[in-house]
Amino acid sequence: MSGQTTPSGSSSAIGRMLVLLGLTGVGTAGLALLAPRLGNWAGAASIGWLASGLMGCLSWWTARRALRADPGRFFKVLMGGMILRLVLVGAGVAVVFGADLLDPAGFVGGLLAGVVIFQTLEITSLAGSARKTETLAARGAPGAQGA
Repeated sequence: MSGQTTPSGSSSAIGRMLVLLGLTGVGTAGLALLAPRLGNWAGAASIGWLASGLMGCLSWWTARRALRADPGRFFKVLMGGMILRLVLVGAGVAVVFGADLLDPAGFVGGLLAGVVIFQTLEITSLAGSARKTETLAARGAPGAQGA
């Protein structure tokens, strides 16, 4: 039962992913549209925001799947994801600073703002999923593992 989701769990997961992707797209487009008026930093910030948004979507999806597994696997996925994010952010920052492709302050600013926002959304979403799973399990509901 650990790999199944209830129909309502699937639709709410799709809805949450669409919200994350929408927030990523709107933020990226908004910053990119401001670039001609505000300079290169806004364009670089849009790239940073896009990178953080895509990492946020991927980490939410993998953590949500791992939440349904045993606690040992969940923490392995959680820690592995954090290390992978650190490596990706470090590589992105190294490329931006080393190759002088984008405005470094804009890229790092967009990236950090996005990481804070997307991690907050990820944590609140996972906490809600965990509470829902605990509630269903306490009631003995058949979909308790898939919330």
